[in-house]
Amino acid sequence: MISRDCSEFIARRPRHEVADGDGFPARIERQPGRLPVAAEASLMNLSRTGFQLRSAVRLEIGERITVCLEEPQADFQLILSGMVRWQQPESGQTWLVGCLSEEEASWVTLGELFLRGILAAEPVGRLIRGPID
Repeated sequence: MISRDCSEFIARRPRHEVADGDGFPARIERQPGRLPVAAEASLMNLSRTGFQLRSAVRLEIGERITVCLEEPQADFQLILSGMVRWQQPESGQTWLVGCLSEEEASWVTLGELFLRGILAAEPVGRLIRGPID
């Protein structure tokens, strides 16, 4: 069990889980000089101020990344930019990665993700907590 000093508690905005249990397909684009330059990932949850990914590539804490979410058949694309705040290994050679968004997601953007069925309208009970949640 991890013990924390609650005097540094930060209230966080609600996280919204992705409707599909395996996550929503995403592509990570890294800054020049980082290898690999791009990697496949899955969006696991999203809030107005951050997002969580599952990735087969280990990223660096503090690294700035761009994440592209696409549904080509629906003519939908969303670009998220953020900074890696934490990551933890999972079984099966994957990493769970928590990112702080560079820009707050708008209510319109969240609404569009709910309407398209990308985000779950009701909690589905598989929200994965990271080390600084």
